[in-house]
Amino acid sequence: MIADLEQALEKQRLTEWRTYGEALKAKIEQLAAETPGLNVPVHLTVDPDTFRPDPSRSGWEEDSLEARLLSTALEQTPTPLALPGTPLERLLGAGTA
Repeated sequence: MIADLEQALEKQRLTEWRTYGEALKAKIEQLAAETPGLNVPVHLTVDPDTFRPDPSRSGWEEDSLEARLLSTALEQTPTPLALPGTPLERLLGAGTA
């Protein structure tokens, strides 16, 4: 029973972070499309194993377009931590446990 709950919680966690990654991707692409003077499309790939990118680790300059787009998107896109209840409450409330 506990092992089943642990597996279900892990599956839920991955799903929630993948959903967040897709929302973050959409926000960055939206912000890029709204950036004056940026006349090329911006397309991103979401890596489900990277939950919260750190622009300082990527070698980007602090004021680069990439860092500004990411910073703004991170500020405007709620993470799974903002979801109501605890992960277990969400799992049990969904009736999947």
